[in-house]
Amino acid sequence: MREGRGWVSDFFLEKAELFLRVMESESMLKRGEETAEAIAPYLEEMGLSGGRLLEVGCGCGRVAIPLAKKGFEVVGVDISPLYIERAKSRSESEGVSECTKFLVADARRMAESLKDLGPFDAILFVWTSVIGYYDEETDLQVLRQARSLAKEGSLLLILDTANQDMIAFFNTYLRSGDYFVDYGDFAVVEHHEYDPTTSRARTRWLFYDKVGRDLRFVDEVEYDVRVYALHELVRLAQEASWELLEAFKSLKHRTPFVPVGPLNAIFKAR
Repeated sequence: MREGRGWVSDFFLEKAELFLRVMESESMLKRGEETAEAIAPYLEEMGLSGGRLLEVGCGCGRVAIPLAKKGFEVVGVDISPLYIERAKSRSESEGVSECTKFLVADARRMAESLKDLGPFDAILFVWTSVIGYYDEETDLQVLRQARSLAKEGSLLLILDTANQDMIAFFNTYLRSGDYFVDYGDFAVVEHHEYDPTTSRARTRWLFYDKVGRDLRFVDEVEYDVRVYALHELVRLAQEASWELLEAFKSLKHRTPFVPVGPLNAIFKAR
């Protein structure tokens, strides 16, 4: 498999239409709405009602658009022109184009791309987006650029993110390998691998269209991400001038973070 530096172009540019099908599936759009429903009250409790938000790696806007419907002003950036085109189209059709702005931008250079649009009240990375795509030094630079776009006391939300402890547990004790995910008119077979020497989780996604009772192969793409344990993410964030506020297993239910579960970490700019 290709290392993390090469797969991003394949996944989000050359074969962007494959993952777009996943993001725009009924189940994933619903999941995006549920994520926004968890984020909005949390931000409101933190005094950020109607605040200006930045979502990094926004995809087709499945989280950003529901947040805009809840009264927030949202800027979304993604490296994929196709995803940004779809986000703009969806924001118009759903009546929130005036309070959203979607731009094609590489997160590694977002400070320059967004210098005239900040500062932001909160910055979001949702569903294992961007952080972990490259290497640790790049992740640190991304977090520093996010800090440069934030106000003093702004929040950084890294949500619904795979974490090292969970991935290592499943790889060691459950020997998870292949998964079949049904998205309605198409399906994806996911083959998962984890390398404990690099802490990279690699997934090969094979896409199939449903044809009656049969599956017809469409294409495949690979995903390769560096997964962090909470303490590693906290250390990186601190180096970028973010302090951990709290961590949850579920932001919606405010259940405390546990190692064998999704990671939802909230940081504050200092």
